[in-house]
Amino acid sequence: MTGLMRKRLLLLIILIAGKLTICLGQEFSISGRVLDTKNNPIFFATVYVKGGSRYCLSEEDGSYKLLLPKGTYTLVASSMGYQPKE
Repeated sequence: MTGLMRKRLLLLIILIAGKLTICLGQEFSISGRVLDTKNNPIFFATVYVKGGSRYCLSEEDGSYKLLLPKGTYTLVASSMGYQPKE
């Protein structure tokens, strides 16, 4: 492989890596807390995107964090003994 071919191959690899970084960097984090009507945390509640497949469970303090592509979403929180809440 000649020096020019190596430089072109390296440039191509750098361009592809840059495109992957841009594509992977298009998610954002949304976080919050799941609380009952008395402001007590609800742990292990399921927080999910309505009509989607992304979800997470809330922590012991009711906190949750979801990584989602940029967009507009409706989140739903549900737990045993509670009605689902959007």
